[in-house]
Parts: sequence; structure tokens; C-alpha cells
Amino acid sequence: MSPPSLIPNATKTSPRMDIVHFPHPALRLKSGDVTQIDDRFRAVVREMFDLMYAANGVGLAANQVGIPLRFFVFNPSGERELREEEHVFINPVIRNRKGSVVGEEGCLSLPSLFGDVRRAETIVIEAFNLEGEELRGTLEDLPARVFQHELDHLDGVLFIDRLSAEARAALDARLGEMQALWRSRQAAGEVPPDEEILRRLRATAAAGRLPPD
Repeated sequence: MSPPSLIPNATKTSPRMDIVHFPHPALRLKSGDVTQIDDRFRAVVREMFDLMYAANGVGLAANQVGIPLRFFVFNPSGERELREEEHVFINPVIRNRKGSVVGEEGCLSLPSLFGDVRRAETIVIEAFNLEGEELRGTLEDLPARVFQHELDHLDGVLFIDRLSAEARAALDARLGEMQALWRSRQAAGEVPPDEEILRRLRATAAAGRLPPD
């Protein structure tokens, strides 16, 4: 696990972003390791926190805002005022898992959908922070669940992939509606074809850093 390079005095601007919804291609693409942290990257992180709070979430992965890089923001309290609870995990990995517990999960990219997902109860994690420092620790309960959920995102895995066949079938109608809406937007020229989106995403993932403005 190589640390990303720190680049000082870079531009502090970030593009306006939105949370992408299923079936946006970014949600199914495995993200690339972050190789560079600069002021623009930090600005993106701050904007992701703002989006997460506005959507009443507790975690948000980069590919949920169309950035195929391996990092996510996390505040288990979900409270904007509790900045001390904010964490950024860059190039995160799980080194060990213990126990097993089932809990209900939802997703900001799959609004209004929920289901019971089995996760490890305790995990040992490694990652880097915004200062390029290595983080190591043990998470359990809600923090462990959120970490696993967001890490899945970085691998192109959604919580619906971990549901039982019966639970997944109960969501099929709503998922079909979301897919139909996406295709209708593409047909109207509101969003590019999947192939064009994937071409751009793969280039960013391979570079390991944010694309140029």
C-alpha cells in the first residue's frame, strides 16, 4: 500500500458535483488508487462531506460523485456540527474481519431502498488521511458497517448485491424504474452513453488523480 504524493499550493477549486444514482456506470467500476493529494482534492473532499450531510448520510464514496478513485468520507454521527467525527479514508483496505452481524442498510445512490446485509462485526483497517499519514485501527458496530459498505462501493459492489434472493426480488420493480429513467435521459441527450462515461472514468482511475478542470 503506497502513500499518495502530497502536492502543495495547487488550485483550491473543485467542480460542482452531485450524487449519482443507480445505474450510473461509476457505481460498477472498480476505482483506482489515489496517487496525488492536493488542495483541489481536499476541496472535493469538503464538498463530498457537504453533499453527504445534505442527503442525511453517514458515508459517501468517491465513485458516488462520479470520481473513480479509492477514497470515501465518513461521519458515523451524521451531524455536520461534529467535525471531530469526520474521517477521510484514502486507499483503504481491510486487513482482518471477525464476527458476523446482520443490519439494515440503505444507500445515497439508491434512494428509498433498504435491505438487511450481513457484515463482519469487527474489522482491522488501514488507509491514509489527507496529510498522507497512514491510519491503522479497529472498527466495530456502525463504523465497521459503514466502512465495509463504502469500501464495497470502491470495488463496484452495491449493498443490493449482498441481499438474499428474496430481498433483492422485492426491490426489482424500483430498480427497473431507475434503469428506465436513466435510459430515457440518455435517449433525450441529457447524459452521455455509458461507453463515453466509462472511457472518461477509466482514464481517471488509471491516472490515480483528479482530471484537469
